Amino acid sequence: MRIEVVTVPECPSGPLTEQRLAEALAGRPDVTIERRVAATAEQAAAYGMRGSPTVLIDGRDPFAVPGAETSLSCRLYRDEHGRVEGAPGARQLRAALAATDCCPDEAPAEGGQRAVHQAALRAFARTGRALDPAALEAVAAPLGVSAQAVLAALAAGARAGDGPSAAVCCGYLRFFATSENAEAFAAGQPEAPGRILGQQEALTFGEETFGPLLVTGVPRR
Repeated sequence: MRIEVVTVPECPSGPLTEQRLAEALAGRPDVTIERRVAATAEQAAAYGMRGSPTVLIDGRDPFAVPGAETSLSCRLYRDEHGRVEGAPGARQLRAALAATDCCPDEAPAEGGQRAVHQAALRAFARTGRALDPAALEAVAAPLGVSAQAVLAALAAGARAGDGPSAAVCCGYLRFFATSENAEAFAAGQPEAPGRILGQQEALTFGEETFGPLLVTGVPRR
């Protein structure tokens, strides 16, 4: 896995981003970090920087707002409590890493489905709320499809022979009663991507992905 940290020169949020990345990457020797500095709008576009700092995981921006353009502006992030900060939180970064480990390219690409699925899931992971329908349509429109049609396929199953996308887009998300069982399964399925999450890491990932639904003591809206 490759992480790129892209900032403007002397970005004030750069050190905080580095600190939180170090926390999120503890025990992850498989990850390499590249650092880029964008001083011009052309460099920002070339590096995929949607404001400084931008964190890319395997070339993707897991925190990008649909339709956001590349720019040299300061970038703000909202944490799981709704606070605005200059860098993504360590828990948010761990969740993004775990999501990439699980199935980086499993969402179907045909018919614009991958783009719409990812926009919906990433928005929910960031805010705990569904993405506004108009924002989803803005993601789907450049691909020549409607978000409504993509979501209908997700619910009803429009991929020939496979069934509903919800059942097939992540074929290697599995749950085990013990770590020994998980390790035995992984040893017998060497073609399966991803890695085994411990209970606490899985809980953190779930809280970041599903927000208030899994956080004890947070009132439901």
